[in-house]
Formats: sequence, C-alpha cells, structure tokens
Amino acid sequence: MRSRTVVISTLLLVPVLALCGCGANPEPATIEPEEGARVVVVHEVADFDEWHTRFAEQVTSRLDMGIEEELILQGESMSNLVFLLMSARDSVSAADWLQSPATARSMEFSGVKGELITDILAPGIVYPDTPEYETRLVVRHPVSDFDRWYSTFRGHERERLDVGVHTMLVTHPLGDPNDVYMMFGVSDPERVAEYMASDLLGLAMRLAGVTAQPQAFFVNVVE
Repeated sequence: MRSRTVVISTLLLVPVLALCGCGANPEPATIEPEEGARVVVVHEVADFDEWHTRFAEQVTSRLDMGIEEELILQGESMSNLVFLLMSARDSVSAADWLQSPATARSMEFSGVKGELITDILAPGIVYPDTPEYETRLVVRHPVSDFDRWYSTFRGHERERLDVGVHTMLVTHPLGDPNDVYMMFGVSDPERVAEYMASDLLGLAMRLAGVTAQPQAFFVNVVE
C-alpha cells in the first residue's frame, strides 16, 4: 500500500451492501500474507491542515513503533473528518502504537476532537490488478457470517463493474470477521450514487446477511 492523501467527497450513512447484482468475470483476488497488519483510525480534528502538518512531523516516531505506511483521507463535506489506514510491522506493533501514551498526547496536540473508529485489521483480500482510481468508496458494515457474505459478494462482481465500482480491498478487524471493511475504485461517482440509492441494495443486504446500516465514504485521491 503506497502512502498517499485522499479526500472524502461525501460521508454517507446509507444502506450499502457490497454493491451487488449478478453476473460473472470477477476481478482476481489475492489473500495477503499473515505478517504485517493495518490500523484504521477515524476521528474529527479541529483543523485538518494544522492536524496534517503536525501528523507529518511525527512520522519518525511512528516508524520507530513499526507504523510504516499511511493512507490519509479527509472529509470534503466534513472537512475536519480524518480517516487513516496505516500499515504496521505486525499486530503487536499496531496495538502498542494505539495504546501508547505518546500517541494519545500527539493526537491531543494535533487537535483531535473525537474518535469514531479504531481497529487493527486482519490480513485482507486484495485485488492487485485494479487501477489506482482517483475516486474511491470506503464501506464498513456488519454481517451475520463472513463466508456467506463474501460468497454473495464475489458472485455479484459483474454488476459492480457495470456501474463503475472496482474492488480494491476486503478486510475486517482481527478476531471479528463479521465487521467488514471494503475499499473500491470508482470510475463513475454519479452512477454509483444512483445505484447506492436503489431498491436493489435493500434486497442485496438481506440476501448477503448484512445486519446493520453501513457507513460509506466517497473519496478522491490527492497526489
């Protein structure tokens, strides 16, 4: 995962499943190796630019604790919402960083106002042939059974591709496979937004075992 900055163009709390439909020809998927871990942190900050400057100044201390690469997302309609997806040396390093008093102090110093999500993620399923889309969609939702949900998800890749949604990552927190995180590349945001609002998603959610209203973020990559 390359370091980059991304901008969340819309924060949606909508009934989103895996953006499913029907068809074949899914994009190839690869299970990541067991070594390494990802950390996801979502929080609000007092001022994004100030936070970002101070966050960048602390890169050496994060590297010393095994936090190696960072994907940063910023809310557009909620410009002070920060979404971090970081690579850690291993799950122990990730937990140590999250629980460190120095991390808490640096967050306070950087203007963090409130934490929404903090998880250490298991090795995920990645789609290495997916292009680096400037627009992304990040979705999180709970499911009753991951294997059942993922089987349905994979079976509906064709319709996602037809509306411009390209799977990049599927993962979940360590020890909780039924709390699913996904990242998609989006080639046609308007068409995707229309699809997300369709009645098809309600049915798809029930069929795949989604158990609560998901969180979804449209994102744009900023180089």
